[in-house]
Amino acid sequence: MEDYSQIPQDKMTTCFKCGKPIPKKKRSCPYCSARQPGKIGCLGAVGIAVGVLLLLFIILIIVVVSTAERTDPTEQPATTQTAETPQPEESTVAEPEPAPAPEQEPAPEPEPEPAHEPEPEQEPVEEKPSFDREACEEIDYKAFLRNPDDHLDTPVKATVKIVQIMDGGIFDRNTKYYRCYGYDAAQEYFPEDYDKEFLIYDQRGDGAIKLLDDDVIVVYGTFRGAEQVRRALTRTNDEVLTINMKDCDLLESDD
Repeated sequence: MEDYSQIPQDKMTTCFKCGKPIPKKKRSCPYCSARQPGKIGCLGAVGIAVGVLLLLFIILIIVVVSTAERTDPTEQPATTQTAETPQPEESTVAEPEPAPAPEQEPAPEPEPEPAHEPEPEQEPVEEKPSFDREACEEIDYKAFLRNPDDHLDTPVKATVKIVQIMDGGIFDRNTKYYRCYGYDAAQEYFPEDYDKEFLIYDQRGDGAIKLLDDDVIVVYGTFRGAEQVRRALTRTNDEVLTINMKDCDLLESDD
């Protein structure tokens, strides 16, 4: 184990899981191996700066092109023609008298429309919710982890605490998923259950409440299966349960 006593305090932080002091540059805790929330590195900052400069360059080109089009000297104002058009000569030939209009027969009276009986009023149909929260049962972590294929698409619910928020990736930017630990509100001092780790895929519709780090929520959804998670510090793979979240209740937040 490394000695961090010589490192200045402004370059130290605490592990979010075990609470022990570690250097800020560490991506994983050397004591409990928990991966620390990452920040944008040098490569990410350079990428953002290059993107901003490229956007400013494109805007400058558009402004220059539009200015050149408005000041084009080749355009000439249209001239109006002032030449008088010749007037037709008046004809001296007598016009024939118009023929008398034929007598019009009186239009037939319209037949009365048959009376329509009023249609009976239809009772409004109640819209059913897209997902039945009442069908969800509390997830049995060990039973689902032992035989995940036997429980696929099962309606489940779980109380968890969000520790990390991640985007779906380059080809699925609209999807978010949350790394969570089990949470027992009845425990006063240590409610987090680090032995129960979940990956929650957010499949809620538009207008759903925004979730943040350290939020405690009750997840309602369907069991997605078990997935392998690579630990950066120990370079080992662990299986965690995954849930497609259709709805949720916010119990606590870090506001």
